[in-house]
Amino acid sequence: MNKLVLLAALVAAWFAIAPAANAATLITGPTNMTADADGDNEVDIAINPLNTKNLVSAWNDYGSNSCGIGTSFDGGQTWSIDYLHGIDFATYDYGAGDPSLGFLNDGTAVITCNAWSISKPTALYTSYSTDGGRSWAAPSKVASEGNLGKNIDHPMLTIDKYNNRVLLSYSIWNGSTPDPTQGATHFYSPSAQAALGRQPPSWANGREPTVIGRH
Repeated sequence: MNKLVLLAALVAAWFAIAPAANAATLITGPTNMTADADGDNEVDIAINPLNTKNLVSAWNDYGSNSCGIGTSFDGGQTWSIDYLHGIDFATYDYGAGDPSLGFLNDGTAVITCNAWSISKPTALYTSYSTDGGRSWAAPSKVASEGNLGKNIDHPMLTIDKYNNRVLLSYSIWNGSTPDPTQGATHFYSPSAQAALGRQPPSWANGREPTVIGRH
């Protein structure tokens, strides 16, 4: 009798944690999204909060020289593949990549794509999709720099779920900067040495130190 009661309890527990009908499907093995020889890399992926089977992914697409975009509506089992159209490649002739993407609370997908040139400016483009990634609005340029001394790089997009807004950060290369070490090849932290009860290293004896920051 006790064994039957225990079995009934286990079955009830299994049904209690069974996934809902709209829950994401667990893929047991890798899915080849692009099936090409273009060397796709730097992949990002996002899940639609209103439909967890709707996934959007983006990557550096060396075939189109833009940000590749993949869309799935079956939890990642099958994908439709395209790329971000509309970037000014006459100006940004090196191509575009470094994609980052996400979904707003209403299911709108958003993407940013970094465009470069060989000797001209760099820029960040953004676009959005209201149909789960099937189609995308014409890209908008949201940041640009006029020369390679201030190269825009590595954008990162995230969603503020509390205020339903897109937050976008990126790096700007500042060109050549003076070497704060003045060509030094040996370094140590006086405060760390003192905390450990150690004397300065022998090579530092009799030398005028160059202070870099506060360590």
